[in-house]
Amino acid sequence: MKTSTKFCFSRFMTGN
Repeated sequence: MKTSTKFCFSRFMTGN
């Protein structure tokens, strides 16, 4: 579930 968090974080950072 760590990969999911990293993916979500990456999307959030790029979405900003």
